[in-house]
Amino acid sequence: MDCLPQLHIAAIHDVAGYRGDTYGLGVLCRLTGVNDAWATAAGRFRNSVGGYSDYASMGYQPWTFAGVRLGGFAGMINGYAYKNGGYFPYAGALASIPVSFGEVHVVGIPMTWRTPTTLELSVSIKF
Repeated sequence: MDCLPQLHIAAIHDVAGYRGDTYGLGVLCRLTGVNDAWATAAGRFRNSVGGYSDYASMGYQPWTFAGVRLGGFAGMINGYAYKNGGYFPYAGALASIPVSFGEVHVVGIPMTWRTPTTLELSVSIKF
């Protein structure tokens, strides 16, 4: 298993009124083996409603296109009004772009009856 620090950078929403500066720290671990398609992540970040969120997720990226890993993820997150700040499930699409210092991750989270469509940006850094 290869683990790297993950820096949360920003989030973009399809509805006005949400913060875009969603800075935070986490760890992303690729499960080594056949094509390294599985990954797990956990961390904490300043969320788009001004609080803090903790998360844990598992991702599967079985496809590559022009070197970019493509797939999806599912996990648990907290820190929002839904469930009074408690944990609830979330999922979405995941693209990981290799760069010289690690990977850039673009996450797409679909709209639900409680949340807007969100595009999140983070980086994992190799030492």
